[in-house]
Amino acid sequence: MDRINRLKYAQIESERRFLLKDLPGDLDAGVFWRITDKYIPGTHLRLRTVAAPDGTVQARKFTQKYKQPDQATHEATITNFYLDEAEFAVLDALPGMLLVKRRYRYPHGDLAYSLDVFEGNLEGLVLAELESTTAGEAALPAFVARDVTADPAFNGGTLARLTRAEFLVWFTEQVG
Repeated sequence: MDRINRLKYAQIESERRFLLKDLPGDLDAGVFWRITDKYIPGTHLRLRTVAAPDGTVQARKFTQKYKQPDQATHEATITNFYLDEAEFAVLDALPGMLLVKRRYRYPHGDLAYSLDVFEGNLEGLVLAELESTTAGEAALPAFVARDVTADPAFNGGTLARLTRAEFLVWFTEQVG
């Protein structure tokens, strides 16, 4: 399939991902969205809810996200379908692996990072994402431990498969 047909309904997502040792000290911890992702095994599909701190659901999405062989390291092809509560319930009956995180918006200089603080099995993991179209190859800020954009171990579907014990071993290897 040629690139034009592949992108008829999809978009190219261009982002960089960073591992953080800690959250920046000036982060407003009270302003966040709780994101719950359900990764459907054997696919590139996920079901996502985005909720306000009080639990009110802001969005329900069904997403397909994958890399094409010709895409740059920081690119993926993504298609989102926004769902109502009934549609979401039908798809939520599918088996899947859950990943829960709090997402904070963090402006730093001229850039706006999304900081993800993971919960459950991944408690202790903090990642930042930045649209690479705005970041280019910008210098890493002090709160970033390292760029993990090219490391598939930091993809949501991969992380969702980890048990707590597996995560603790993996996290120690990654962060030290």
